[in-house]
Amino acid sequence: MDRMILRRGAAVPLLVAVVGICSTVVGVSGQATADKPSIPRTSDGKPDFSGVYSGTSDRANNTGLRDADASVSREGYLDARTLPPLTELGKTMFLRKPTGIERLDNPFGLCIPGGIDGYMQTFYAQEWLQAPKFIVIRYEYINNNSRVVWMDGRQHSTDLEPGYFGESIGKWEGDTLVIDTIGFKEWPIDEFGHYPGERGTRWHTDKLHMVERLTPLQPNVAKYEIIMEDAPYYTGPWKTTAILTRQPTWKLLEMVCNENDRKFINTDAQAGAENR
Repeated sequence: MDRMILRRGAAVPLLVAVVGICSTVVGVSGQATADKPSIPRTSDGKPDFSGVYSGTSDRANNTGLRDADASVSREGYLDARTLPPLTELGKTMFLRKPTGIERLDNPFGLCIPGGIDGYMQTFYAQEWLQAPKFIVIRYEYINNNSRVVWMDGRQHSTDLEPGYFGESIGKWEGDTLVIDTIGFKEWPIDEFGHYPGERGTRWHTDKLHMVERLTPLQPNVAKYEIIMEDAPYYTGPWKTTAILTRQPTWKLLEMVCNENDRKFINTDAQAGAENR
């Protein structure tokens, strides 16, 4: 090698070769960077989650605390594989046996808002409208219900009226959007009771604290993590991870649930049972 370098004129080709190799490495690196699709961003540099997304119901991990085959994928469920041990109260109140009262066993079946996780993890579309100080999430499912995520730096209210969707406040941790929600009414937590043959309906208390984390992975793909904490019912955080996929050609459709409601059974007998 030394003789080759020291030969008259050999140094120049070697230098060219080395430069060429370095250029190729830099070029490939630069090309990889250049070819890597960049995620959409707002004018202030934050990831822009605006758009219509398909639901996250493409998982077959909704097992446990039900009789259905574990290999069957069903929408609207939290991941039972990660459910922490239940408290003594949770063992009797988290999974509630069917009462025969549709409003309690299956709110979605009567077009009543069910668990917030049933909206996020159904196969129906959802639209995110992002502004600097708030984000609006519109759900196609059940009468186009919507929720607001406040991004203006406010703290949670101290006089919250419990509701189906609670109060959501967001912040940024780098490129990850973190949504903190409290203020829920005691209610079914997901779509567990929406299907016949199940052993009951999974509930949360009014102490539920929910954290959602959205992290962009690709221009139209985001990792969606939801962490539930409900100390009266389970002993630690309950985490479910899924994928949200933006569909650039989709539009949110109008859905009027009651228009096709063929299962309205709010009879006088049921009303009496609810009041007992």
